[in-house]
Amino acid sequence: MKKIKLTLILFIFCCNIYGQVTETEPNNTIDASGVITITEDGTFNGSFNQYDIDFFKIKSYAVGNVTFDWISAPVVGNGLYIYEDDSNYGSTYLTRVLNPEQVTVTLNPNKYYIVRLHTGTATGSWSFSVSGLKFAPVISTSTATAIAKTSTIIGGNITSDNGNAVTERGIVYSTSDSTPEIGEAGVTKDDEGGIGSGVFSETISGLTKNTLYYYRAYAINDNGTSYGSIKSFTTLNPIPILTTSDATSITKTTATLEGNITSNNGNAITERGIIYSSTNSTPEIGESGVTKETNGTGTGVFSETITNLTKTTAYYYRAYAINSEGTGYGDVKNFTTLDDLPTVTTTDATSVETTSAILGGNVTSQGDSAVTERGIVYSSTDTNPKIRDSGIIKNDNGTGTGVFTESITGFTANSTYFYRAYATNSQGTAYGEVKSFNFNHSLNFDGSDDRIIIPDNAAFDFSSGFTAEAWINPDVLGTQTYLSQYDSNQEAFAFILLASGRIEFTVTTDGTTDQYFESSAIITPGEWSHVALTFDGATMKAYINGVADGTKVVIGTMFPSTAPIEIGARNNNYFFNGSIDEVRIWSRVLTATEINNQKDKSVPANANGLAAYYKFNQGIAYGDNTAITSLTDSGANSLHGTLNNFTKTETSSNFVKGVTGFGNAVTNNTFSTTGNWSTPSNWSLGIVPTQIDKVTIGSGKIVTIDVDDLTIDDFTLESGATLSIPKDKEITIQNSFVSNGTLELGSDATDSGVLFVEGTSTGNITYKRGGFLENKWSIVTPPVSGQKIKTFAENTANDIRVNTTPNPDRYAIAYYDDSQDSGSKWVYYNADVDENTEFTAGQSYSMSRATDGEVTFTGTLTIDDLQKTLIADQWNAIGNPFTTYYPANKNSNSSFLNDNMNVLDDAFKSLYVWDNAQEKYVAITEVDIAARSLPPGQGFFIKMKTGETEINFNKEKRSTKPTSGTSTFEKSTSTPTITLKVTNETKTVTTDIKYFENATFGLDPGFDIGNFNSSSLDIYTRLLDENISTNFTIQSLPLNSYESAIISIGLNGNNGDRITFTIASINIPNSINIYLEDKEKNTYQKLSETNGNYTIVLKDKISGVGRFYLHTNSKSLGTKQISTLEGVSIFNTNKILKINGLKTTTANIKLYSILGKEVLSKDFTANKKNEILLPKISKGVYLVELITVEGTLNKKIIID
Repeated sequence: MKKIKLTLILFIFCCNIYGQVTETEPNNTIDASGVITITEDGTFNGSFNQYDIDFFKIKSYAVGNVTFDWISAPVVGNGLYIYEDDSNYGSTYLTRVLNPEQVTVTLNPNKYYIVRLHTGTATGSWSFSVSGLKFAPVISTSTATAIAKTSTIIGGNITSDNGNAVTERGIVYSTSDSTPEIGEAGVTKDDEGGIGSGVFSETISGLTKNTLYYYRAYAINDNGTSYGSIKSFTTLNPIPILTTSDATSITKTTATLEGNITSNNGNAITERGIIYSSTNSTPEIGESGVTKETNGTGTGVFSETITNLTKTTAYYYRAYAINSEGTGYGDVKNFTTLDDLPTVTTTDATSVETTSAILGGNVTSQGDSAVTERGIVYSSTDTNPKIRDSGIIKNDNGTGTGVFTESITGFTANSTYFYRAYATNSQGTAYGEVKSFNFNHSLNFDGSDDRIIIPDNAAFDFSSGFTAEAWINPDVLGTQTYLSQYDSNQEAFAFILLASGRIEFTVTTDGTTDQYFESSAIITPGEWSHVALTFDGATMKAYINGVADGTKVVIGTMFPSTAPIEIGARNNNYFFNGSIDEVRIWSRVLTATEINNQKDKSVPANANGLAAYYKFNQGIAYGDNTAITSLTDSGANSLHGTLNNFTKTETSSNFVKGVTGFGNAVTNNTFSTTGNWSTPSNWSLGIVPTQIDKVTIGSGKIVTIDVDDLTIDDFTLESGATLSIPKDKEITIQNSFVSNGTLELGSDATDSGVLFVEGTSTGNITYKRGGFLENKWSIVTPPVSGQKIKTFAENTANDIRVNTTPNPDRYAIAYYDDSQDSGSKWVYYNADVDENTEFTAGQSYSMSRATDGEVTFTGTLTIDDLQKTLIADQWNAIGNPFTTYYPANKNSNSSFLNDNMNVLDDAFKSLYVWDNAQEKYVAITEVDIAARSLPPGQGFFIKMKTGETEINFNKEKRSTKPTSGTSTFEKSTSTPTITLKVTNETKTVTTDIKYFENATFGLDPGFDIGNFNSSSLDIYTRLLDENISTNFTIQSLPLNSYESAIISIGLNGNNGDRITFTIASINIPNSINIYLEDKEKNTYQKLSETNGNYTIVLKDKISGVGRFYLHTNSKSLGTKQISTLEGVSIFNTNKILKINGLKTTTANIKLYSILGKEVLSKDFTANKKNEILLPKISKGVYLVELITVEGTLNKKIIID
């Protein structure tokens, strides 16, 4: 018989032990673990007890038909079961043998088989034999070697052919099949291994680089195919190997980033560098929002200093390297740029005594420069204290970063203080969050006779519900009362602390019959516990430390007792031994949420349903308080109590320290319906919040601000909630704004609502921008970050127009790109825009709805400084990124223009906003009469100077609503100004000429302001310096130039337009006349007289300068002066000006550049032919003015 190898492993199921196993023929071996190795067919014997269940687990190379002969004597319930899979040995078997007989099964190679022996109820022996076994070769798989990019060497070892020669051997492998076998999909067979037994190997080529492969050796003989174990390898990726180092030298706008190329994998590094992004957490070259900085070639360590970063921004970065095989990346790391200001937090107050406390903070980052001062500011009146505020005290605590504390004394007893840490560097002062503490007192009861008596009052009407709550701290346990209204036949309620530490809660509905139950929780002596009971006429509910702690059904309203309410006793008995604090009695049932939210906090005096409120914050803790005879009710009803038998000195029977930490938290007042802010019933406390309250707008509720100048310390907008701020209202949030809701800022052409977050903002807010008109374009600057453009465009509620003619579809959303051709500078987003592309804070977008309505942007509010990177030497469309107003100009030299003046183009040191009246972009400048503020989301244009790319919005310059959209807090009327107006019967456009002592005829940056050149009807001027061809909307001239300057006026208009010129002048001397000269008609018109105007009808379209000029002169230019001179000719020959036909007279000849600059003035005595030698001047078109007593002649000449 052929030699075979069959492994059987005997297992005991459940709790059975091995029976005695023997082997007869052939001579097989049994190792120490009981594993039998069968080399050929044979018989197996064993003994068994009742209900033994034995398993043989077969893993073999057997193939073909095998006969199992069950020899054991038949016993009820015993038998031999054969299973095909070792994971299933229940009821689904391949075959079974119950009586002495044979059964034949077909075995497949490389399968597991289970032989299960079930002995039933008998005790005895069993026996079975196996015959017909045939085996494929025994083979193992070797580990892959010489792994390369596209090849490797792998093989196997055939240790036995099991009696039949190996006719084929080789390797099977796959990238997709983790258990490859010959003939399976995705499996490649390499049969170059030859034949026979022994070790063999093959070189596998044509592989894919950087790919995981599964493989195993195989061998075939007449009995079948067998496989070695499955192994795997990954082909090499010959791209560079490198690491990314931690960022160093981090500032607010720069950081040094480093990489190390440890291997080029045999291919020279042709490029290396750093890639980074503030939006992509796994940056790769070419991805959206990713910037690449190259750093030479070669391996080794390299570093790159990255500039122009945005402060307080998280960046993700990694090193990269490129060779001929591809690009390798280091691991991704991140860093956050610094703020201008330090980063500081405020720590909780500790060691709060009667008039002292320890306050502190932690300066975690110095910001852009060293911290020169740090400390604490605090106040009892200012809930948002800052240095130099009225009513604040500052305690400084040295310099530098780190944790610091300050022991402060001199506080006023019984007061609440608001405090925060601060840190100052050269950039300014930063503050931590505002915290508060108070000098909370309680009253200690001696357990003998101390009690407080409060006379009955109509306010103690509990027919609609009842809640009583208090903080108690017993010195010892025993039967003692902390609160009651309980007298003979006048029993209403009593709350007794039992010796067990449990609270017995009692109410009555008839004045005599107690209804009571005990708490589950146990009160611990020497510890403060909050205890509350509610009764709604049906159920008593108890709460210990805010946790529900028992109920009792009691039907009926609480008995209307006329007995006094006692604190610390019941009917002058069962006196309390310990301290009591913060007793509140309500004439309504508080919810579990209200109890838990308010137990650590003060509530307003006029809170809904608050009948009486005893804070115990009187006197001096442990001091001499003998002068105090009553306990003050801090509620609205002034139901004061009388102190009875208290010694009011020392540490007992006196005012002592109260609940630790009580009052440091602020009451939460929740808006629980939809309506106006000012309606008390809309709030959970039944009152309108005060500044120091924590305000929550409940989920799905809409609150409309209907009060002026609203200030709140902490504000939460829950999911689905809406904060609606009309155009004439504003809200300032001083500490924290937490939002998952919607913000509606009302606005129109002149006004806007304001949300001013001075502190922190977390969560997303949905900002609604209304006022869109059907098929009309609007310029919008979203005040949130994170809104994805594709999501916004496809939001059906936004109803953004879509042009389906192009492919892909084009959205009616565009950004401005000044590098594009004229008429194509607004670049539209298409339907294939990357789904992760977001609107950018501070950038303006043009967009249009298909219907009237609003659009919504969802993201995080912009409340911090914003630095924007723009394009140098181009127009850029940006906007106010805040939900507040922002000063555009002037504002005591603290405005957008003043902050960014140096980076703006010298001829356009202005920002340009759309003016509906003029239908053009008009300039806001530092030479304007009035200061102006930009409303939330206001878009505008600026032009950057060559080489300049950064502008800044400073959060400290945000403001609430000015008196109007155009503020006038720096109005000045000292600058002489001429405003020249042009009207075409439908609209009016203007240009200004201003006069300053230090102005020149050339370009005066910030004084001469270029025109935006965007209107079909437009008026502008040219500087007298003919080397500058820019059109100016504001031109500034020297104060002494009224008599000498002739100003070139540019006009844009269409054929057939009826054009009327008028002026408005401010502070122009009364002696100065203002004339408009029309060269084409050779006329002057005085515009400075009452109702002075000049009207023409354009015969052709006009665009440019050369026809109109403005004259300012103290002389009167009469009709005679502006008449023509018949027969007089003027022309140029070889730079000699010839004047023919002029009668004998005295005359003056003037020569002006096309921009109106005088280059020649000469008096002469005329005869019929006159020659005037011209000065050395540039080639070009000039204007000649001949002035005689007979009249004036104007003419253009060309000098070449």
